Amino acid sequence: MNKTRPNRVYCRVTNEELEEIKQCVETSGMTRQDWLLQAIKTFINGGDTSQKEVVTPLENTQPDTKLCPECGAAMQIKNGRRGKFWGCTNFPRCHHTEDWNGD
Repeated sequence: MNKTRPNRVYCRVTNEELEEIKQCVETSGMTRQDWLLQAIKTFINGGDTSQKEVVTPLENTQPDTKLCPECGAAMQIKNGRRGKFWGCTNFPRCHHTEDWNGD
């Protein structure tokens, strides 16, 4: 954790662990962020899975919810110099943006 982002936790993983996480996320139907939060909570609770938090699978998301094709995080409408656009909530690690059609 640091002063500018006190709620952020950083960890280092190997390439093998990253591939395993990728497979678990794909099979679970959750976003990467939700899956990691659930895994961390399970680890903190000592493997006790009775205190699970309800996580919405990707199939049950609202139709106006967009997911970033690069990192899998949610996208939100943001205001910029040239008007509104879809921006990744994982910014600044992910810089993916899309045009906002005004739907």
